Amino acid sequence: MTNLLYICDYNMDRSRSAEVMMQARIKQYGIAGLIVSSAGLHEAKEYPPLGMTDEMRDTLSKMGYEPTAHTPRIVTLDQLKSQEQDIVLCFTKRQLEEALHRVPELEDRVYMLSEYATGKRKEIPAPNKRIKRIPAILKPFAYAPGYVDYGNEKGVMKVHRKIAGEIERYVDLALQRMASEGKISSEREFNV
Repeated sequence: MTNLLYICDYNMDRSRSAEVMMQARIKQYGIAGLIVSSAGLHEAKEYPPLGMTDEMRDTLSKMGYEPTAHTPRIVTLDQLKSQEQDIVLCFTKRQLEEALHRVPELEDRVYMLSEYATGKRKEIPAPNKRIKRIPAILKPFAYAPGYVDYGNEKGVMKVHRKIAGEIERYVDLALQRMASEGKISSEREFNV
């Protein structure tokens, strides 16, 4: 049995999206031996009513996923310290460093999602309304130094689609890695 934990800042969009996508793959391919969960490193001042922003929920629905309401949860030190978590996947270098700072023993089990999937580190930023340092993934949407153009609904949804697409690609590649390492088995051959 492999326990996979996705963690981001608040468990609203990125980690929850990855969890929803991986759960869909578990059903799609009849995967056995994988338990997936998600959590955040911090508590948000407030959460969206269904635990995920409407923009990300709409994006996932349009991609064919069925995001259900959930209550964002905060990862605890006990969770991180327990040997239950075989693989912990973060979305940014800062999140990875924070997890390792809290629990140095995680060193051989915590990765950035992109790193686990491809061997290369690439950050997947939160689709925030205003970003001071623009990650490369969002540069096509920048309208002024240091900010992303969320001026209209189309721009907002474009950013969410881009981020969700990146997460989906890495989730699929991570799944292939787990299968090649014998951490999971499936009833059907992967077609990702």
